[in-house]
Amino acid sequence: MAAHNASFDRGVLASSCRHARLSYPGYPFLCTMELARNLWGIYPTKLPDVCGRLGIPLKHHDALSDARACAEIVLAAFKTGWRPSLQLS
Repeated sequence: MAAHNASFDRGVLASSCRHARLSYPGYPFLCTMELARNLWGIYPTKLPDVCGRLGIPLKHHDALSDARACAEIVLAAFKTGWRPSLQLS
């Protein structure tokens, strides 16, 4: 799963699973915020900042737009030759 500031989303997912008495799926997360910092040296790394630098359209805080933007960030990274490691956060 890709998310911008993945530690936040991972925590929400875990909390929601506990609240609903569901098992946590344990999917690996890829943090597009960390990706933007490490691959392109983008700072600040809020989603609108990263999208602006990469020319990705964004309607911030619209769930579908945010999700598409994260996917576009990952695709942009792939275009540079980047590949995820086995140690996704």
